[in-house]
Amino acid sequence: MNRLIKRLAPMLAALLAAPLLFGAARAAESTEEMVARAKRGVVQLYTVEYENGQITGSGCSGTGFAVGTAGEDSDVFVTNWHVVTSSGEFAESKVYIALQNATFRDAAYETDRVIPCEVLYITPGNPDMAILRATEPVSGFKALPLLSSDEIMDAAHVVALGYPGVLDDFSATNGGIDDMSVTQGYIVRHAVGAEDVSSLAGTRLLIFDALISHGNSGGALVNDGGAVVGINTYGFENFSAAVCIDYAMEALDELGIQYDVYQPVPAGGLKDGGSFPTAIALAGTGIVILALAVLVLARRRRPAAAPALPDAPAAQAWADLRQKGPDTGFTLLGPGGLSRPVPASGLVIGRDPAQCTLCLPAETKGVSRRHCQVTMAGGALLLTDLGSSYGTFAAGQRLEPNRPVPLSRGGSFCLGGEALTFTVR
Repeated sequence: MNRLIKRLAPMLAALLAAPLLFGAARAAESTEEMVARAKRGVVQLYTVEYENGQITGSGCSGTGFAVGTAGEDSDVFVTNWHVVTSSGEFAESKVYIALQNATFRDAAYETDRVIPCEVLYITPGNPDMAILRATEPVSGFKALPLLSSDEIMDAAHVVALGYPGVLDDFSATNGGIDDMSVTQGYIVRHAVGAEDVSSLAGTRLLIFDALISHGNSGGALVNDGGAVVGINTYGFENFSAAVCIDYAMEALDELGIQYDVYQPVPAGGLKDGGSFPTAIALAGTGIVILALAVLVLARRRRPAAAPALPDAPAAQAWADLRQKGPDTGFTLLGPGGLSRPVPASGLVIGRDPAQCTLCLPAETKGVSRRHCQVTMAGGALLLTDLGSSYGTFAAGQRLEPNRPVPLSRGGSFCLGGEALTFTVR
């Protein structure tokens, strides 16, 4: 009993201190405050065309944003593929961060006002995304937290940050935080890019009604907490499109680059300024619950130690243990002799052992954390892509995310590329 109380004492102390914490909480951050903070992570980019090391033509401008440990200096930036390559027109190019009052005219630039970057990761236009790293020391650009687009709902308020070229033409300065433009609106819908929009075909998008234009490309679309949910990419009519930030998160995972994921604070939490009486009630409730736990646990015999979970290399084995339901008679045959029966509950395939029931090694290229799923319906198997970055393919066609297609016995499908082919037996 005494040992149990000693173990719970720190938790009791924390709950007793809760009124003080809640009483000291500040009011929810205003949009203006959030924007001022998020601006510190956004940069203006300029791409110059080269050939054999010589400048051959004028470049194009765009926007990028820093990723890493949120709020700390970073030298890694996310932007659009078409910013880095001028929509594929530049066979050879160099990308620069423009500092305050950098000048770019007729491909000439002030070398003391720009920072060159190397391209760490680039996609061939679909999804329209690239990752850069500054090749010279850089400071003052604060990493922004990232939030999966699945976590933001339609009608949510968003802010687009960037450097539209049309406003640069009217300004005597450029490249600095004071020259950044801010537009705001709401998420209109989650969508998948149409086939006739080459750089967005099949790409998961956020459609919103804030205005962006040339130069905004690659900039941050942030929620009210300052978390990046999309990469501003395309403006049309009265709407705009942002590539879902999930693609960048997948690429950063592949590169082994750390980044912070935004953690929303529930209503009434510290960020939203919970009231002092509410905090007292919460603390009192917690103390009562802990007191009851002390009485109950003290009278129970200590249970036998639970078996330890497998370590990381055995994650696949653990995922298999979590399959539920009777065997359907179907089996998936995969690369390297992999063979897995399909249970009635189906299979989720990917790299995340916490979410997948057929878990591939973490270093597997071309596979998302939750890539696709195989389910049973009406005696037949259905295959569904779960919004993967590199796609799920059947009969030579990339599947539309979240739309099931039938799988025939003897049929096959691929994850990201032909090297990861599964066959139904």
